Amino acid sequence: MYQSKAVLFFEGQKLISGVCLEDSGSRLHVYTAAGREMNVTINRILHFSSYCLDLASSKDALLNKIKALEQKQEELKRQVDVKSLWEMLTDEGEVFDTGYLVTMVFGETTDSDCGAAVLRALLEERTRFKLAGKQFQINTPEQIEALLTKRRRKAQRQCDIEEGSIWLESVLQGKKTAGDRESSFLKLLRDYVVFGSDAADYQLIREMLDQAKIIDPKACFDLLVQHGVFDADENLSLERYQIPVHWPRQVLEEVDGLARQVPGGAAQRDLTHLRIISIDDAFTRDIDDAISFERKDGCLQLGIHITDAASIIKPECRLDREAAKRATSIYLPEGKIPMLPPDLSEGLLSLKEGENRPALSFLVKISDAGDIIDSEICLSIIRVAKKMTYDEVDAEIAQNSPFAELYRLTSALMEKRKSAGALILSIPELQIVVDQEKHIALSIRERNAPSQVVVTECMILANHLAARLFRERGVPALYRKQAQPRERIDMPDGGSLLHRYRQRKLLGRVDLGIEPGPHYMLGLDLYTTITSPMRKYYDLVMQRQMKSLLGGGPPVYGKNDLKNMVSEVDPRLAKAGLVSQERERYWVLKYLQDQVGQPLTALVLEKRMRGYSILLYDYQLEVNLSAADGTALAPGATITVVLEKADPFNGTLKVALR
Repeated sequence: MYQSKAVLFFEGQKLISGVCLEDSGSRLHVYTAAGREMNVTINRILHFSSYCLDLASSKDALLNKIKALEQKQEELKRQVDVKSLWEMLTDEGEVFDTGYLVTMVFGETTDSDCGAAVLRALLEERTRFKLAGKQFQINTPEQIEALLTKRRRKAQRQCDIEEGSIWLESVLQGKKTAGDRESSFLKLLRDYVVFGSDAADYQLIREMLDQAKIIDPKACFDLLVQHGVFDADENLSLERYQIPVHWPRQVLEEVDGLARQVPGGAAQRDLTHLRIISIDDAFTRDIDDAISFERKDGCLQLGIHITDAASIIKPECRLDREAAKRATSIYLPEGKIPMLPPDLSEGLLSLKEGENRPALSFLVKISDAGDIIDSEICLSIIRVAKKMTYDEVDAEIAQNSPFAELYRLTSALMEKRKSAGALILSIPELQIVVDQEKHIALSIRERNAPSQVVVTECMILANHLAARLFRERGVPALYRKQAQPRERIDMPDGGSLLHRYRQRKLLGRVDLGIEPGPHYMLGLDLYTTITSPMRKYYDLVMQRQMKSLLGGGPPVYGKNDLKNMVSEVDPRLAKAGLVSQERERYWVLKYLQDQVGQPLTALVLEKRMRGYSILLYDYQLEVNLSAADGTALAPGATITVVLEKADPFNGTLKVALR
């Protein structure tokens, strides 16, 4: 039926002309103007000529005939004024048959080439008419404007890709560049380096990079460093996880007003007569806890004193909302991002030596056997007599000073928790300090040092006592709960480092909720946190609840308030944790960059599918070790590996057996 007819059809987005060599019913075998033979389903054909071509002619003759038809149709197309046609038809309906449109343009006397010319004109313009099957739908003015806007954007996008790739190539070749577009290109690259595939214009950036033949994101980062957009050690995680770094002006103005207040109240108990000691690292300035102790009436009178941050930070003030947004202080090797402004956390609220401060005090009487005889929680005024470091306290304990008895009794508290099922996993902690000149200092701190035991047990005790009082008085609280581990490893005498690592991986997750429940690892029947109100938002919230309880007023927060708070704050805490982990790894790998080729001592942790998981002792880093078939390493064995690669930007580390 259609054999030898000239045809028009779409291939991709291009209109193709040709001649039907063979008609098999549902498919046509077509010879195109490009000299190709192809099979086309009949429903793809947009136009058939009303006459036949001589298929007995040679392929070259057919090709010439097809091209002559194309030329004729193109000449006729020039007579088609699409805009005028659209204006004539705007009031006549929405869908038009092609034959009707041909009549509107050429009159009643037409041939099939006129129809092909109208098709070509409308499909080329593609703004005022839309092909709907084999008819044309007329577009509204609004649709036309939307299409034109889309085309302009597409053209601008292509221009951006072309200009951006040329700019990139020039920069990478060391040529000096400038121009109005440079800042916009730098912003695109910045978003790409920070957010990767989540960047708003990721596809545009990728096309620019592909055209400039740039594959490695590190090349983009280096380019941004070169242009002063980033520091060479920029912390990209801060923006990636939307961590607030700067203080809003209104918050700082509010802090100025708070700093002039005298915190406290009439219900405070004067405890300034106690000899109170703070124990922290030497460089710590935001001191939020301190302890006092004395032997009296045959037992230890222990005081655990927490700065009263809630005395000046009221719920829903600007500072409170900002603290909730930050959720926690983030401690990084190069510095900290505090939850509260330094004027408060290092000034008015910090338990500074020799200065009176409002506090929440936990007063506990402990027997020589480590039994709690009596306890009380009160609002107080305290004065720290001395600021001490962990090392100084360890030295005091070693010299059998009064601190030695405190250590003995806090150790007894720990043993009681252990007998109740607590797991004491003393895994060494890597400490990383980076100074202003970017010198990296690494050290290992043992978590079971006597001073660490003293502070840890005091804070655990205070948090447990707070949780117990909340439950007894029916005050809504945030409880931390932990189920039993999947398996409990037998670890006599604390176990080896291998056993401690294995046990840690078997622990259940810690859940936060409003219903009390046991905390398995701590060996306690219930637990909350209240001892770090300047560093942790949940602790500040619990301090407010405790103050309302002690003052006899209604709770500041109801159960639904706390539930909603957890859903908002927990994701922020997770992001803060990722920032800390990624940044610590960055600086360790930065340090190791200069150690490539050096031997490192490692502990074999476990066998894996394609090698082993090992722990680098001096850096407390777990890394995968590839091993050749037949290599057998026993978990727990100490081995020597060679550092092959440390890439801080990508966070990768590679070692090999020596």
